Amino acid sequence: MTHYEQRKTLRDSIESLLPQLSDDDVIHVVDAGSTDGSFHILEELDYDGKIDLLYRDGVSRGQGRQIAFEESNADIVVAHADLDTIFYPVLEQLREAYRRIRSERGAGVLLVHGCFVSDRSTINSIGGWNDLQVHEDKDLWIRADDNATLYQMPVSVVQHHDNFEWESPMYRFKRLYQNYRDAIRLGIPSAALGASYRRHQSVSSWPPNAVLLSIAARRGKNMRSYDTLREEYPDPAKFHLRELTFRTLIESQVIEPEILQIPSEFSQYQSKRVYPGKTSYY
Repeated sequence: MTHYEQRKTLRDSIESLLPQLSDDDVIHVVDAGSTDGSFHILEELDYDGKIDLLYRDGVSRGQGRQIAFEESNADIVVAHADLDTIFYPVLEQLREAYRRIRSERGAGVLLVHGCFVSDRSTINSIGGWNDLQVHEDKDLWIRADDNATLYQMPVSVVQHHDNFEWESPMYRFKRLYQNYRDAIRLGIPSAALGASYRRHQSVSSWPPNAVLLSIAARRGKNMRSYDTLREEYPDPAKFHLRELTFRTLIESQVIEPEILQIPSEFSQYQSKRVYPGKTSYY
C-alpha cells in the first residue's frame, strides 16, 4: 500500500483490514512524506506488529507499490488496496479464490473492484510497478495482459471509498497535470491527448487543458518513459485519453481480461465496477 496525507481516512481503513489478517499476514505501507500527522497514526495502529511502515519521502505511487512489494515475502499478494477505502471482510476468501484460479487456469493478475490479487512470480515476471504517480496500476495491467493472464471478477471489496482529496481545487489541478504527464510517459503522443480533450470536453475547458498538457509534455521529456502504450493506444476520437479509464482500456481492446463467473461466496459483493477511484470507473 502507498500513503500520502490520508489522515482523514486511514484509521477506518486500517481497522477494516487488521481483523482480516492471518498470523502470517503483514500490511506493508510506504509513506511518501506525509506532513499531516498521519504517519504517527499509522505507528499507533501498529499495536500488534502487523503493519510494516516505511517512510520514503517523495516517492511516486508506482515506486511506493514496488517498495512495499519488495518488502513482502508472501507468495500471494493483495495490491492497490488504498487507505481511503473501508474494506469488506472478504480478502481471505479472495486469496483463496485466486489460489483456485491459479490451480485451474494458471497464474496471472486477478482484478476486482478495490484491489487486485496476484502471486510474486507473476508480478516479478512482468517487471513490477514502474515509477509513475498515476496510471501505475493500469501500466502493470497492460503488461500483465501482454505477458501473463489478466482475470476480471465483477466483485467489490469496497464498503466505502472516500475520495476526499478531490475536494481541493489544487489537488484536482495537480492530478490533471499528472494524468497528462504520465500518459505521455506511457507513450501516448501529446498531439493525441490534445485531440482527445478537444473532442470530449467543452470549449470552455480547452485553455486550462492546453496549459496543463504543454507543461506535462515539456516536463515529461526529462523523465523516464516506459512506452507501454506507444504501439497501441486508444483512439482519441472515441476515448478521453487523459484518465485512461478501465472502460477505455477494455473497449479499445488495449486489455482483454478473461471474465470470471462470481463464486457463490461472493454473491453479495457483486459489482459492475472493477477499479477504485472516481476518475477511473468509466
